[in-house]
Amino acid sequence: MRKSIVWLTAAALLVACEKKQEQEKPAEPEAAPAAPAPAAGEAAEAGEPAKADDPALKLLDAAIEARGGLEKAEAVEGWTASTRGVYMGGPYQAVNHYTPGTMRMDVLDPAGEPAMKMLFSLDDCWSQIGKVLIPCTEQTKDEYRTMMAMDQAFLLYPLKEAGWKLEAGEQEVEGTTYKTLQVEHAGTDAKGTLFFDPESHQLVRMSYQGSMMGKPTSFVTTYTDYKETCGIQLPGASETTADGKPYVTETCTEVTCGAPAPEVFRQPEQVADGTCEIKKTPPMTLACVKHKGPYQNMGKAFEKLTASMQKQGMMPMGPAVMTYLKAPPRVKNPKKLVTEVCFPVAAKAPRRPAKKAGLVIKGVKARDVLAIYGVGDYQEKSSEMARNIMKEAKKRKLRPRGPVCQISYMEPGKLPVEQMVSEMQIPVKAGKGMKGKRVRKGKRAGKGTR
Repeated sequence: MRKSIVWLTAAALLVACEKKQEQEKPAEPEAAPAAPAPAAGEAAEAGEPAKADDPALKLLDAAIEARGGLEKAEAVEGWTASTRGVYMGGPYQAVNHYTPGTMRMDVLDPAGEPAMKMLFSLDDCWSQIGKVLIPCTEQTKDEYRTMMAMDQAFLLYPLKEAGWKLEAGEQEVEGTTYKTLQVEHAGTDAKGTLFFDPESHQLVRMSYQGSMMGKPTSFVTTYTDYKETCGIQLPGASETTADGKPYVTETCTEVTCGAPAPEVFRQPEQVADGTCEIKKTPPMTLACVKHKGPYQNMGKAFEKLTASMQKQGMMPMGPAVMTYLKAPPRVKNPKKLVTEVCFPVAAKAPRRPAKKAGLVIKGVKARDVLAIYGVGDYQEKSSEMARNIMKEAKKRKLRPRGPVCQISYMEPGKLPVEQMVSEMQIPVKAGKGMKGKRVRKGKRAGKGTR
């Protein structure tokens, strides 16, 4: 129920802002299959080699030539691209680091710093929000594998390698008849269709069946604004729909050719249990419902929240946020506890909180907070973090400016309990003797505050 943005934005990473070549698992060879994989264009049932006049291979070769030729395509080692776009109605800026087989997307905050990093390939993926590393669940890995297989299809030249089944055809879309390649990847069972301009042979459209949040989803991406990039022709803009609804539009603003440094793709360490820091949180828009009563029944509030958001066509744009409006130690009767449960959403913040179909939509301004991180079981860590954050605030002479909130980065039950990470925050301002001074960044307490 508490779904993080990690398993909500897979298709956003599909957008091909001038995507580059990518090879299957270049770092290590695959295990030998039980039977030889069919070569590109080869009939899967008969196992006969593709003929020179195979219409699928002819179309593929023409499309590769339109890109700039096989030799140039295979010579590109990677790039770093700055992009602007709109995801589910919300504008964003990002930097994409790309090398054959792997991509890392950094979504930037208003100050231009990475607010979230996402890495994915055919066999690995992880995300990082702030200091918190979020491993992929098996469901997310499956979604990324399909997406990355279709990304290889976009690059075209990997389709000449073993493991792909191709079939040429034609299809009319909005009055235009396109040449098509139906593609199927043996390693991931990914299937899709590539649409080519009948005259230029440039790839103008790609459709495939994937999934999002475990739900089968039909993705369609159109490509425009072709220009020479890193020696070959690539689209400078793209637009993606999910089940026919607007999903992502993206435009490249700057590209630096060349493989990113290896450390760009290195998985960062997890935040240490008990780490404390003072930081500024970005402004956001939240969709919320209130929960009254014991914390053990919080799941019902999240079910109500997600159901109401789905009816409004809203998707979570970040991890779950719980604000403890009436909480211990001031409130001792569990029946009188009041908690606001929310998800960030891609919507313009109203001037005042607004009610909408069972939800309260409100904006939260950027603010300084004292934050503490807990690694382990959410229920066991919550009370410990609450005690420690108040002790730390008193130690640093910081005055609370609002109620405590907790952020749950992983969905319970999807990862081992020892990998679960949550964060507790309290808005603060300078304490006595520090009036008028800006809150400074706190030191990391690597072993916690206990």
